[in-house]
Amino acid sequence: MYFARCAVGTFAAGAAVALVVACSDKATAPCQSPNLSGTYSLDSIQVTGQGTFTPPGATGTLQLTTTTYVADLDLPVIGAQHDNGTYSACSSGTFSQTSAISAVTSSGSFTSNALKLTIDVTTQGQRFVNFWTKS
Repeated sequence: MYFARCAVGTFAAGAAVALVVACSDKATAPCQSPNLSGTYSLDSIQVTGQGTFTPPGATGTLQLTTTTYVADLDLPVIGAQHDNGTYSACSSGTFSQTSAISAVTSSGSFTSNALKLTIDVTTQGQRFVNFWTKS
């Protein structure tokens, strides 16, 4: 069977929220979605070319349901960012999200365990590695 797999997403990039779309028509197994639902606090975020931001200078929360997200970040130099939209995560480690605000998509990968979530995405050529702790 062929499954059209599209990845969509969003993360704060500079002063704006950005997204990237990645689609393929590969013959693939359907995505097995892990349950990432919950509220997370920002541990740190690495922004290529801008450095690593950590609390207390950088703050953020991420709320996930099984298909939607709400993200609030406040980063030095960049400032406060709010975004919400939909996301897709597969047990294989792929991650994508689409912003309902900016219509930008980000895609990449994630890892998680009971308390920690790491999301590594590229948006418009900029890489963001986000480290979160579940509340």
